Amino acid sequence: MRLFIAEKASLAKAIIEAHPGKIKSRDRLSVTMDNGDTVCWSAGHILTMRTPDMIDAEYKRWRVAPLPIIPREWPKLPDQEKKDLLANIGRLLKEAESVVHAGDADREGQLLVDEILQYFKFKGEVKRLLITDLNASAIRAAINEMRPNLEYKNLSSSAEARHRADWIFGFNLTRLFTCTTERGRGEIISVGRVQTPTLALVVNRDLLIENFISKPFYDVKARSVIKNGEFTASWKPKEDQEGLDEEGRVVDRGAISKLEKKLAGKVGRVSNFEKKSSLAQPPLPHSLPTLQSEAAKKYDISPADTLKIAQRLYELKYTTYPRSDCQYLPESLYENRARVLGVIKKSSPEYETYNFDAALKSAAWNTGKIEEHFAIVPTGEIPRNLSEEEQLIFDLIARRYAAQFLPPQEFAVVSIEYDIEEEFFKATSRQCTKEGWHLLYGKERDGEEDEREPETRIPDAVTGEPVGIRELMISERKTTPPKRFTESTLLDAMNHIHLYVGDPEVKKILKETSGIGTAATQAKIIETLQQRQFIVKDKKALISTPKGRKLIAEIDDMLRNPDMTALWEAALRDIQRGERDIDSFIGEISDTVKKMTEQRKKTAREYIPASPQREEPQGTQCPGCQGNRMLLRIGRDKKNKFWACSDCGLILSNERGKPQKTAVCPICGHLSVRIKGTRGYFWLCRNQKCKKTFEDNRGKLVVPK
Repeated sequence: MRLFIAEKASLAKAIIEAHPGKIKSRDRLSVTMDNGDTVCWSAGHILTMRTPDMIDAEYKRWRVAPLPIIPREWPKLPDQEKKDLLANIGRLLKEAESVVHAGDADREGQLLVDEILQYFKFKGEVKRLLITDLNASAIRAAINEMRPNLEYKNLSSSAEARHRADWIFGFNLTRLFTCTTERGRGEIISVGRVQTPTLALVVNRDLLIENFISKPFYDVKARSVIKNGEFTASWKPKEDQEGLDEEGRVVDRGAISKLEKKLAGKVGRVSNFEKKSSLAQPPLPHSLPTLQSEAAKKYDISPADTLKIAQRLYELKYTTYPRSDCQYLPESLYENRARVLGVIKKSSPEYETYNFDAALKSAAWNTGKIEEHFAIVPTGEIPRNLSEEEQLIFDLIARRYAAQFLPPQEFAVVSIEYDIEEEFFKATSRQCTKEGWHLLYGKERDGEEDEREPETRIPDAVTGEPVGIRELMISERKTTPPKRFTESTLLDAMNHIHLYVGDPEVKKILKETSGIGTAATQAKIIETLQQRQFIVKDKKALISTPKGRKLIAEIDDMLRNPDMTALWEAALRDIQRGERDIDSFIGEISDTVKKMTEQRKKTAREYIPASPQREEPQGTQCPGCQGNRMLLRIGRDKKNKFWACSDCGLILSNERGKPQKTAVCPICGHLSVRIKGTRGYFWLCRNQKCKKTFEDNRGKLVVPK
């Protein structure tokens, strides 16, 4: 028997629909085809790492003395909420001769099936099925192109390294700073490998804004005249010019007075005149980070919601796999362009007005630029019955793809430079002569250009001809503080983290590698910072809270600064490429945590937790954030009890001393809860945009056929 193990039920459903055979039999957790193939599914990670108290009972109490806790072994344990799925896969593996690994096409998808096979010590043949498009024809093509699973070992190792690093970093440093920081009763000082430097970006920006002192400076322009007319040029002071600040701005009015006297009645010469045309190529198709950034900027849709919507569009077979950090496309997909453009035209009457040229081939089509996934693009299926937000996200994806089939935007660029009394002036004009792909974005781009100063028009000139100055135009301006982070700009900062790194060598390395977090995790990090009340959202701005600022003030510079975290992200990519082994990476993480712990022990006082059991309660994990802070509470009436997570705020009903049962909604992927109605139990999705209900079968959610 050949066993397909899918990452989730929706992926299994797509595989079954694409399978050339017919369904022979089915049960609640698997489907058997008439050729003997069986399809079953997981629900994300169904194996978990041990928590410290599972390693040694001594670790139940939070104390500084045992830290750091560095596991010698990393066994995986069944997730108690999903043990039926694990047991079913284990039963089927005993009968299987071979396995088709159908985890999602990323490192986490690779690991979550690999760890199941390792858990059950499966020794048979394993093939890897990489699905990036859920349409039947694409899945059948992927089945024909399956490779040995062993070829993806490094992808799995990279994910495992990330899990172990986050465990060592998070558990140890959260306990360390919680036990050595004066705080409120039961308060946790949460420290994360990516979460903490991301929070520091927001805190540092807020403090910079609040402590900013505006300073005046002067902008100097010259009303210049040559044979063929007038133009306005900007003065470019020399580096050693008196009266400049560290940014090269003129801050001394006396320096301008000297300039006026120096240039009065003088004539200069044109040192350079150039006319040329330039092309602006269309923006590349979307990766997940660029899609999240644009959705947040244009529609104020959070990065987390954008990911959920993109996942939904993928599961509806309208777009390709969403968790991609790549903006390029394989050249093999170029042949599908006519069909995709046809679907885009049908998706909105606006697209019928454009003359797309299917013969164009932009720089986006470059197989060599693709390491793991390709860009997010429409599949060629006509979208139907989309919600308003789903339509907006689909349009952002479709518009980027369609832009590849319009010509470049063209500009006429004119520049002139002249010297007068050894002072340098320059003017540049850039006028659009052909809209090209810009037609797709004209309205919003024009709105941005309205805020800019009008471009000066420059008459034709000849190098060496005389230039005079009619007058110097001096405008006094004031420096302005940077803008607060938004979800869009914080995402951009995480992906261009080299801009926030001080060390020149580290900056150089990171500019060529990566940021902090991954395309699949960055949205969750921003969401978690909000759930833990480290930052709040005010309109579009993200603002740090006193709680967030307190954390950043307490921790070491090494944790605040993104340098170390970003370099570790680069190391994880090296593991994925097979250029580094997992043990050396975890050894480096462990050594760093040991040094931090020893230093903190020497310099900080230990505050013994007054109620350790409340700070790390044992029992059911929170199904929302996967932490272990789901506590039983008593209502204001002192009678009704309920469960609430201290970390993410999730609230669940109390059912005989346990939280009400939860499951993953098979439609949208959000949390569903089991509810007792007048006719018995049923399941309800708690996503306000979904709210689908499902039947209950002995405490389990029944996935619709």
